[in-house]
Amino acid sequence: MAVLSALPGDACFTAGELEAVTGLAADSIRHACRALVERGMLQRRERGCWAATPEGQAAAVAGVAIISGPRGRLTQEKPRTRRAPSGRDKIWRAIRAERKFAINDLVALVGPEQVENVKDYVFALARAGYLTRLRSKGRQSRFLLIDDTGPLAPVQRDARKEFFDRNTGATRPMNPEQVAP
Repeated sequence: MAVLSALPGDACFTAGELEAVTGLAADSIRHACRALVERGMLQRRERGCWAATPEGQAAAVAGVAIISGPRGRLTQEKPRTRRAPSGRDKIWRAIRAERKFAINDLVALVGPEQVENVKDYVFALARAGYLTRLRSKGRQSRFLLIDDTGPLAPVQRDARKEFFDRNTGATRPMNPEQVAP
């Protein structure tokens, strides 16, 4: 704004003159002038000589704050892509789909390379109260999803012995005595 307010009327000023009037460094002057030209508030009359446009003069008189940053709806050329689902994301999705399951059921859905990950995550979810272990008669344990908080998988924080639920924004402690493997 200092550069724009230093340009009264339609007079043409050089970078050196703007430097003396505003007290800004030469690099800052060049950067500000370039940004103001892009916004249509400043025009370059000749090499190294700038003048305020009528829009720029009106903005200077009105004291409009000109800030840097994105303008318009889409601020990037290419929209951000989502990250690939992690193993835990796939496990959580399978748990939500099945509701009642055994560890082998999940392994069949997410892949055999995930066996240890499935076991660790299921037992941790049970310790945090997302799952409960059902009674089993001689076969492997089955689990039931009792707290489905949403599509995003809860994030296990081993160091803090808790889960962060990305759906609710809340943390949940893991109770070590609740479920034993």
